[in-house]
Amino acid sequence: MPNYDAGHYFLTVLAPVRPDPFLVAGRMQSRRHALRDALAAMPTGERTAATQGAAPDNPFARSDFTHFARFFVLDDVVYNGRVPQDGLVAAILKHNPLTPQKIDRLSAPFLVFTADFDAAGGSDADLDCCLLRLWETMKAELTAIFQHCLGFAEVTDAAGFCAYIRKCRVETTMPFNDYWSATPKLKVFDTRPYIYAGIAAAALFVIGLFIWRPWLPVLGLLGLGGAVVVAYRKIMAAGARPFPVSAPPGPGADLPTVLKALEVQRGFTAFAIETQGKDAHALYDAFGAFIAATRPDDLASATQPPGVIGV
Repeated sequence: MPNYDAGHYFLTVLAPVRPDPFLVAGRMQSRRHALRDALAAMPTGERTAATQGAAPDNPFARSDFTHFARFFVLDDVVYNGRVPQDGLVAAILKHNPLTPQKIDRLSAPFLVFTADFDAAGGSDADLDCCLLRLWETMKAELTAIFQHCLGFAEVTDAAGFCAYIRKCRVETTMPFNDYWSATPKLKVFDTRPYIYAGIAAAALFVIGLFIWRPWLPVLGLLGLGGAVVVAYRKIMAAGARPFPVSAPPGPGADLPTVLKALEVQRGFTAFAIETQGKDAHALYDAFGAFIAATRPDDLASATQPPGVIGV
């Protein structure tokens, strides 16, 4: 299930941009340019040390479940060049190498929205729950952006927004999750039954050739083909299952836990620098004070706020 893995939902949305222009201060403007203006106006939060404490909050930081989010406009797909062909085969078949080839093009510009957020599972209900919370916290910003996309004019409430996003959603084929605080217990795929079945089927085929029993080679081929098909389906089914969420006693990888870990990590780095050269007793006391101040096991205590660089 590529859209969901280890407690994270990976959302990819492609919404077509409206082709009709509209009036802005008495001048016609394209939806594509207006969309880019709306994206440029969205605050990005603290992304550098220079913006610490001065940058306006990113609207996604109002929620406590969004790890990453990105908007951009895709005007068209990249042309990767002509489809290669074998020169000898082309000469034999008398194919002209200069014959025009089909080029993939988009029918319209698309708004691309990608996000990685905490979710209980990979179902549409779990996705709707996250989208509902996004709509509640940043309805104005979402409307300012998606109003330039086809079909969004009919969206008037959270339910309509959820339905619209599901309609424009595409499968996320390469999710990335690097939050492994505790490796889950994963079952090793046992290939021995399929190997043994394949060997037995091959043996039937060979034996049938030597003792000349026509039905034995046929049975061997059928058995070998069946073992390959079953093994392939089992491997694909195992690969489609998402990784489980880190189970106790290991902490999870939800946003509050990650933010708390970043806060403790930054504090421990400063602690290590400040305590260089101290004797054992002073180091022991300083570490006790550090634990009391950071309280690593308490997510409700001091933590890194969402949407900031945390330096």
